[in-house]
Amino acid sequence: MTNREAYDNMWDELEQYRAIGTVEEIKSVKKYIDLKRRCGTPTNTIDLCAEYIAIGTVEECREAREKQKPQKPFKGADFMVVRGDDGSHIWESDYICHECGMEITREYIYCPYCGTYIDWSKEGDKSHEEDDH
Repeated sequence: MTNREAYDNMWDELEQYRAIGTVEEIKSVKKYIDLKRRCGTPTNTIDLCAEYIAIGTVEECREAREKQKPQKPFKGADFMVVRGDDGSHIWESDYICHECGMEITREYIYCPYCGTYIDWSKEGDKSHEEDDH
């Protein structure tokens, strides 16, 4: 083989590699091939992606987890309430959600506006606190 023939063969091989694609293009395609191997059919791949989207992003999951940590509400304004048929009066307080700032009452375990878990326990009362064990 002459140098000219070797040179021509080298250019032919180079053109074949260029037809395959660049290293970056091959890496890009490889991730789709790996995904197909893991999931099977394109339909399964789409279904798994839809499930992942329904679960939410990592950031959304972290945010949801943070909302489950008990938050004490802020005390708002005091107001007088008439109770019972006898017309007795008592003082009650508004409360404000620590997370979203919306007004809440003691009937809520979770803020109806943002979903944050409300910790109604008094200081030192461990009965409503999360058990980290």
